[in-house]
Amino acid sequence: MKKLFVFLMMMGVASFMMSCATPEEQSLRTLQELYEDMELNHENYTIEDWEKAQVDFEVITAQMKLHNYTDEQLREIGKLKGKCSAYLTKGLFKRAEKGMVEFGGILEGFFEELENFKVDSIK
Repeated sequence: MKKLFVFLMMMGVASFMMSCATPEEQSLRTLQELYEDMELNHENYTIEDWEKAQVDFEVITAQMKLHNYTDEQLREIGKLKGKCSAYLTKGLFKRAEKGMVEFGGILEGFFEELENFKVDSIK
């Protein structure tokens, strides 16, 4: 509950600040907010949260290509993209692990049934 309140408070402040920012600054802030959310909450992310974060990251980076940035902003963007990518890689492994567990269960069931199957019943 406390994390939700803090997140909503951050979003409110960000919305207020974005109303006065240039498109470049807005995109940079949006990337910063995504990174901060992943940094604070990544341990509690569900598979769906990781998928949403991946989509958000792709949308933000696509939007950023539409703007021109100063060298200082580009350095900051590079740092944030690197940090976000590190968290997203962690999320990718979490999603892959879930897929392997599900696939393992399917294989286990398949082999159990294969074991129980009698060759004589084919004739």
